[in-house]
Amino acid sequence: MHIIMDFDKKYTDAKTIQLEKNYRSTQKILSLANSFIEHNKERLKKTLYSLNDNNFPLKLASAQSGPFEARYVANQIKDLVENKGYKYRDIFILYRINSLSANLERTLTNTKIPFRVSGGLSFRDRKVIKDISAMIIAVVAQDSFATERVLSNIPKVGPATIQKIEAEAASLGLTTFELLVDHTDIIKTISKNLETVSNVFAVGRTMYAENKPVLEIARYLVSKLDYEGTLKVTDEAYEDNKQHIKAYFDQMKEFDESFDAEEHGTENHLDAFCQSDLLGKNGSGPELVENAVTLMTIHAAKGLENKVVFVIGLNEGVFPSSRSYFSQAQLEEERRALYVAITRAKEILYLTYVDGEFSYLVNGNLHASRFINELDQSLLDIESNIFFHSIDEMSSTRMSDFAAAPARPMKIETDLQKGDRVTHMLFGEGIVTKILNKQFIAAFNDPK
Repeated sequence: MHIIMDFDKKYTDAKTIQLEKNYRSTQKILSLANSFIEHNKERLKKTLYSLNDNNFPLKLASAQSGPFEARYVANQIKDLVENKGYKYRDIFILYRINSLSANLERTLTNTKIPFRVSGGLSFRDRKVIKDISAMIIAVVAQDSFATERVLSNIPKVGPATIQKIEAEAASLGLTTFELLVDHTDIIKTISKNLETVSNVFAVGRTMYAENKPVLEIARYLVSKLDYEGTLKVTDEAYEDNKQHIKAYFDQMKEFDESFDAEEHGTENHLDAFCQSDLLGKNGSGPELVENAVTLMTIHAAKGLENKVVFVIGLNEGVFPSSRSYFSQAQLEEERRALYVAITRAKEILYLTYVDGEFSYLVNGNLHASRFINELDQSLLDIESNIFFHSIDEMSSTRMSDFAAAPARPMKIETDLQKGDRVTHMLFGEGIVTKILNKQFIAAFNDPK
């Protein structure tokens, strides 16, 4: 960076020619990008302009959870394709880190929106997700294949040891899981390195029988099998894969908090989880890939453009990354990345984030990125508090729309019960109509 910044000082006869005319984006998008990048101090001043003055919308939206953010994006895509004349291939969804694609992939699959993940594997196809899924399947189904996958990640347990376990289990008419858990005397004769995994699987099976939450069981298995410790030693992409694990834990947390036994047809959390699409596959078949939404990191999007761009995950600690907090240069690099993302859009731009939900990605509650405060709010259509009461019913708040007040979710501060009366500073008095774990829905008859 400093080579470019100091070039004209070193070569005083050099002439700078500014290439500022942009043939891609609308002037509105460029105005947003120009004012935003002004916050970077280490830069050569350049102001992009366009002759395209079409007044397409630029939208900023905040949702109350990661799944709600993904569903909002899916709904907007459906509207663009079904009502606004766009095709799926006209749409990019960009994110700073790969793990943010998890909720999107699941939601796009469920809503039958064709998509492809550019430059990488889908979330479910990543090795770390398959490894953790194998731990869960082994406990639930006592499945030999899943158990052997888990064993392949245990230090000092090689192919020869696994073959001995397979052969011994087959001779006794058992699965490898049953041999490990119920016949520890035999296991000890095969290898002394199997005692930990036998004990962990035994406890995992007990937790499953006791109907413990999915997240509690998964975190126990990952921790006690020292899976992350093994990754740290063996995996060059450890930091990225650690983020994928956290994203998977976030999905499990959401699943536990919204668990409905009647809906799933079982009282057991882990049984329901294994039957859900959270262990499913990527949704786009090859016949749809030519007309599909493209998911990719912002880094992969450099040099590309599309009519509609969604930039998701604008949360503090995610974008900008917490690793940039102690370096002005790194923080400015994060800001340049968002500038790149914004200027990928030719017509319509959506910026989204999650507000208030706990996430393992930041080990705390998610809040708006500092970058949002650096955006020119006058150029944005702002929508907040996005909450889905059902697949088809969504409530939200628009910046200039406080007159209407549908049932709105709020954080639970006390032991509220259905039917309790509550007071909201904007919407007045209301009645609690539904409890949703850490949130509740209240209906307001006379909004202020």
